[in-house]
Amino acid sequence: MALSKLPSPRLSPRRSDTSTEKHMIEREQDSDIQPVYRAIWNLFCGLPVDAGSPSPTNPTFLLDQKLYELLFHKLSEHGGLLTFFEDEIRKDWDASTGRLTLRLMAPTHLHGLSQQSLEHAITKELDRVGGKPSLRPFRAKINSGGHSRIRKKDGGFSRAPLFEKSPDGQWLYDSSLHPPFVFEIVYSKGEKSLRKVIQEFFEAMPGKICTILALEIDYDKSRLAEGYHCAASVSLWTSEPNEESFDIHCLLDAQQFRDSDGNPQPGHVAIPFSSFLPIKERDKLPRAGKGPSAELRISFADLAEFVHLAEKRQLMDDKGISPSPSTFPVPEPSGSSSRRTKIRWLDQEGNITRETNIPEAKRRKSRSTTARGLSYRATNEIGQST
Repeated sequence: MALSKLPSPRLSPRRSDTSTEKHMIEREQDSDIQPVYRAIWNLFCGLPVDAGSPSPTNPTFLLDQKLYELLFHKLSEHGGLLTFFEDEIRKDWDASTGRLTLRLMAPTHLHGLSQQSLEHAITKELDRVGGKPSLRPFRAKINSGGHSRIRKKDGGFSRAPLFEKSPDGQWLYDSSLHPPFVFEIVYSKGEKSLRKVIQEFFEAMPGKICTILALEIDYDKSRLAEGYHCAASVSLWTSEPNEESFDIHCLLDAQQFRDSDGNPQPGHVAIPFSSFLPIKERDKLPRAGKGPSAELRISFADLAEFVHLAEKRQLMDDKGISPSPSTFPVPEPSGSSSRRTKIRWLDQEGNITRETNIPEAKRRKSRSTTARGLSYRATNEIGQST
């Protein structure tokens, strides 16, 4: 016997008022999560976040914890979609603010190279201070965690966390689930103020994330081509337990280490070695692990140099200095009258396994025409990025 189609909930005469109201609430909730669900689905399929318009780099959605849990439930109904959302999309979520931000923007050279340089400098200083014989067992337990996610769950059965962030850098300690030390690099013209980012970490993870180091870079893409330099500042915040509270201490508050002319400023960042240990482990440190002699020190001159080198690379990228593959000049050996026209791939025995033609170089335009074209392209890129 064939099954007849169920009547529409709205048209069913037998549906009670309570049942109808519940159904309407469910439909409203589905509607509330539809934009973020569609964005995740599009990313899963390799499409833009919004197929009808240019995608924002960090789309933000307003939800509450119940809607976030519903989103997880809906994603779990499609094979692989929830796992993709959890593992493949870098995101910020805070139930206290109801803001979900998908961090889709690929790091710029300015951000990425500054991040790498800072992580290298901290690692080098950890090795220097932690090289003391009595501190080596502690140093051996401190490891970089990159920008892997930090999550806080409510302890129940829900898979949806209450808080999730992927900082630019973090240091883990072997006996601790959460990193005692994290750092962030932000642009001063970003959506969130640096103080807000720091506040969210400490209030969501009290006593677990203990120290936050942050660089704030005044990056203005539209002005770099004019010889503009990025001013930059550093902040350092740490928490300490009191009898009835966790006290957040500001050790450096947006201290400028590079001015807008690119000049380094005098000074340094001093980070206690104990900042990389969970609070419960700090009492175990010997005398050598406390006081000024156990501080990691990074000079403002070094920080300014990190930004300078990253800025140089970013300027090349913004101005489009690097030639495209189709116009890359192929050097000719002396006495050669013809340019090479092929690319050949050879295996370990020297056998050709693949051969492709090099596209012909485009005819060089006049100097004035090229300049106008570059100017137009730069203007378009700047307009699209704002």
